[in-house]
Amino acid sequence: MEEKIKKQTAKSKNHKGLITKHKLASLALLAGLATTVVLCFSQATDFNIDTDTPWDSDITITGTLTVESGSTLTIDSSSGLVTLDLGSLVVEDGAHISADGQGSAGGGVGADGTGSGKGLAGTGVAGGGAGYGGAGGAGTSNVGSGGITYGVDTDPVDNGSGGAGGVDGAGGAGGGALKVISANFSKIEGVVSADGADGTEDGGAGSGGSIYIKSPVLEGSGTISADGGSASTGGKGGGGRVYLQYNDNTNFDGTITTNAGTTGAGSAGDGSQAESNIQVAVFSGGSGRGDSVGSGFYYADSSIFVWSGAGDDSLASNGDNWAGSVAPGAGDSVLFTSHSTEDCSWDITSSINNFTIEKGYLGTVTLSSGLTSTGTITVKDGTFNAGGNTITVGGNWTKLAGNSFSKGTSSVIFDGSSQLLTGSTSFYN
Repeated sequence: MEEKIKKQTAKSKNHKGLITKHKLASLALLAGLATTVVLCFSQATDFNIDTDTPWDSDITITGTLTVESGSTLTIDSSSGLVTLDLGSLVVEDGAHISADGQGSAGGGVGADGTGSGKGLAGTGVAGGGAGYGGAGGAGTSNVGSGGITYGVDTDPVDNGSGGAGGVDGAGGAGGGALKVISANFSKIEGVVSADGADGTEDGGAGSGGSIYIKSPVLEGSGTISADGGSASTGGKGGGGRVYLQYNDNTNFDGTITTNAGTTGAGSAGDGSQAESNIQVAVFSGGSGRGDSVGSGFYYADSSIFVWSGAGDDSLASNGDNWAGSVAPGAGDSVLFTSHSTEDCSWDITSSINNFTIEKGYLGTVTLSSGLTSTGTITVKDGTFNAGGNTITVGGNWTKLAGNSFSKGTSSVIFDGSSQLLTGSTSFYN
């Protein structure tokens, strides 16, 4: 018997509905309270941003924050550093996280900029460019007006400073300050920037700001920049600071820049770029911790097992196919992530907890025996072939459009209470 079940959960449980256009204004309002906005649910919850969105306060998201192509997440740090505490980060190609010009304000006509490296104004002369990681350039006929350097290259948490106003134009604002703490991975295909704003007319440019990313795995081909702004006869803005902490950047081949402004007066300095390795625990079936392995699998829970497919076969029961070289057992949770595209033949007969195929996994999971999950089954990407086996699930079932579920002649048994089905799934029996 073939039955089509299509049910949408409430928006608070819906992956795509978590940030809707109706909720964006509310979230921006919450962020404007100058406090930490914590978005917590009973399970790790993903947020997708698919429209231009402003945030001006710390945000905690337990799942993956995805900024979709064509969308800009603007980070307003005019009141100080903004920290994104995330499960994971994905910035798609064509997407932008921007703290450009969101730091210390530029000076009005004839006024100094603001911030520790502010550009200086003078009488009847062009404004000086601001400094931060690099010194700002002096405005035309305004000797010594470029801003100074300040801050720490391995702990960049300061806003960029504002350029000074000139006779006719205002100074540009400094770049903002953004810190990303990702528990699992950061994939940057688009742009993450904290560039200084340009000076107008004869105003000096703002300096680049701060980008600090701490993530066990850094990957992608995007751009990370904290460049100084440009000017006409005002001083160039100095470059900002970028600091990257990771355990594995094997799959990152993006561009990192902290350049001084490209046009304007004076001799401005480039900013700083620093990178360091962090030791991140790799859990292997609860038996202890180790250093990084392969392309990196880092989850702060010893009962979560991450598929690597590094063994000489595709069997789930082969420990070599899992990060930490131990196969999952009863009560453990399993993850198939973007860090592996290897197919899996599921032959584990013991009951597991949560079974998750994450966004970015493009392989195929084929059941060669029954699958019993006392927790949730979540399939977001790749292919899930059930064959003629029995799937028993005690929690919620979630299937996103990116996943292809091949039902075969399988049976799916919902063995819990108050279970939710999210997305559209066609079951055989």
